[in-house]
Amino acid sequence: MTETLKLPRELVMGDSVITMRGQNELFIENYRGILECCETSIWVSTKHFRLCIEGVDLSVAYYTNDEMKVTGKIEHVSFME
Repeated sequence: MTETLKLPRELVMGDSVITMRGQNELFIENYRGILECCETSIWVSTKHFRLCIEGVDLSVAYYTNDEMKVTGKIEHVSFME
């Protein structure tokens, strides 16, 4: 269906899109919510997994219903079902 209608997979399947810009910026599209937020870790819920961002001086620069931006020195990103 995705290929037939030429729609992006993340739109049809509800997949999250995670984009890093260097070591200091991370963007998350299609997330469900912020579970925990402190200077050393940020946990985010998505449709298919939980995302853990670890680092130094982390903060959520902004968030909307569709996208969020995490800034700080990002040292590790992991996924948990």
